[in-house]
Amino acid sequence: MHLEQKWALVTGGNTGIGEQVALELVAKGAHVVIVARDRERAQAVTARHPDRMTFIQADLSLPDEQDRVVREVTQRFPQLAILVNNAGVQVNMPAVSIGSGDQMTRFRSEIAINLTAPVALSFGLMPLLAGQP
Repeated sequence: MHLEQKWALVTGGNTGIGEQVALELVAKGAHVVIVARDRERAQAVTARHPDRMTFIQADLSLPDEQDRVVREVTQRFPQLAILVNNAGVQVNMPAVSIGSGDQMTRFRSEIAINLTAPVALSFGLMPLLAGQP
């Protein structure tokens, strides 16, 4: 696959595997849009290649934020050709006391980031992706 001048979106592209995927895409000639919650970390990554990387701040655990990212990407980057749904979290549940405290809130956030967000972004961005050569 030729990546020169292609546009890619990488969720969770500000750290770990997502950061490495974003940097590898840039090294192969792509432009990369990082979606992440942590502005400071994302700006540090995009500063390494300011002509090839940009950043959208969003909390993908929130349905409204998922929808906003789809709208913003559709408007700003209609040439999007690659979607890497990388963002993910893991909630470590205790062996006892399940159901106490904020565990259900954390569990719902985990499901939203790991399952709902990739589906929402894939469905929402498919018209752009399908239109690319």
